[in-house]
Amino acid sequence: MRYVSTRGGGEEEGIEEALRRGYARDGGLYVPKTIRELEEGELERLSRLQFRELCTEILLWFASEELSEEEVRGVVQSCFEGFSSEEIIPLTMLSGRGAPEDGSVLVAELFHGPSMSFKDFGQQVLCKLLNMFAQKKKNKISILVSTTGDTGPAAIMAARGLEALKVVVTYPHGQISKFQELQMTTEDANNVFVYSFQGGGDDMDAPIKTLSTDVSFQERHGLAAVNSINIGRVIMQSVHYFWSYFRAVEKLKLPVGSSVDFALPCGALGNAAAGLLAKKMGLPIRRIVCGTNMNDIFHRAISSGDFSRHDKMIRTLSEAINIQVPYNFERIIYFLSGGDHKLVKDLMGRMSETGRIQVEGELLQSLQENFASQRVTDEEMLEASQAQRSCMLEEDYLMDPHTAVGYAAIRRSVLLWRAPGGACKDGNVVLLATAHPCKFEDAITEVGRGGRERGGWRRSDLMWVRGRRRGGREAVAQGGGRGSEGDLCRRWERNGWRRTKRECDRRASRSS
Repeated sequence: MRYVSTRGGGEEEGIEEALRRGYARDGGLYVPKTIRELEEGELERLSRLQFRELCTEILLWFASEELSEEEVRGVVQSCFEGFSSEEIIPLTMLSGRGAPEDGSVLVAELFHGPSMSFKDFGQQVLCKLLNMFAQKKKNKISILVSTTGDTGPAAIMAARGLEALKVVVTYPHGQISKFQELQMTTEDANNVFVYSFQGGGDDMDAPIKTLSTDVSFQERHGLAAVNSINIGRVIMQSVHYFWSYFRAVEKLKLPVGSSVDFALPCGALGNAAAGLLAKKMGLPIRRIVCGTNMNDIFHRAISSGDFSRHDKMIRTLSEAINIQVPYNFERIIYFLSGGDHKLVKDLMGRMSETGRIQVEGELLQSLQENFASQRVTDEEMLEASQAQRSCMLEEDYLMDPHTAVGYAAIRRSVLLWRAPGGACKDGNVVLLATAHPCKFEDAITEVGRGGRERGGWRRSDLMWVRGRRRGGREAVAQGGGRGSEGDLCRRWERNGWRRTKRECDRRASRSS
């Protein structure tokens, strides 16, 4: 497998150079030169594999020219040893008010890794591969990360203690949760360096791109970028689409090959690009439903072709997706246009110059055929009549604010299961849960306050933890060492959720 730039410049590269460079030499993003398509009967065979076997096989499709099966298998084995669920990605089925009349919503929990977010899947594999390549050549790699909350902790936990890697993480001051900040700033590994900056979530994208495309500087410092500009992140995230699909049709008792919709919250669009890549490989995804917050550039692109940057980033409770210009839109255009380098280069050049492009014609039609979207405000996410029992407390199932944005996108769009040919028309949707709710105390607190003020709180809502099968009281009761998911949930419940309960009780007594 060789890798080329979305913009058509530079040379073809192997997997090592593509992972190490991040950005292509011409400023584009690396993509596979050809996309391997599934052969007849292969989907059925893949469905019988365990997660690590599936992950190894898919990674070998993209890296077999430079890595042996033994090497890939060893990396995969080491990456998922610390996950808190034996299933790696357990699926929970929701029904009732949150689901379409004739189908189900299945939540794929991507937060059982060490940092408790879906970023662990890409970062664990990517950082360990970079470390392997560096050790082979007896050199060092400096990883540069800009984070809006989850990428930084995931990169730190993947790279800490690896001898050939140094990690430098930056984050916007005051714009991530306290939990996420402490995950980074309390790390004492001697190869980890963390800094905050004043500005918005994607204000560091341009400086990182400048450094990453300066060949002399990059070579001198062994620089590598592990945000979702890196093709390794997108490849690895395509695996959890395959795994979640197989487990979903299994739970729904559907034959392998049945079409299923996916839904997710969207920020920099790495996860959306991974889903599209999986679909291009032959995974029967009907449509990818994207929830955005008020930083809605991708929603506007899907709705009307308007891909334009707002003058100011809007602060929301779903802070990790406060993205004004998602860089993986470039990969999405490339995949949808059939690999039209000239079109991508022209559009991205115009975007850099003016901050605005208009997607039109067949490209817009293809975008709308593969994606659906909804813009979700904080108020809509928290609204008691829908949110407290449906969006963030569905059947005693608590979602983090970003997953709730994706879930609200499923609920709100009439197109999803009402319109002929619309996404989710048969009602079966896999929702990607991107982070554990305990990472977002402020947002979860707002659910409680908003619910009580609108008369929506019940005492059973406050005791949601009792009914949780993973990461809740039962997991806590079973133990877990300091720093484990159970330990973190226990501390969060003690310090955060109970404080919310007291606040709601006070409000209840004042209103009675």
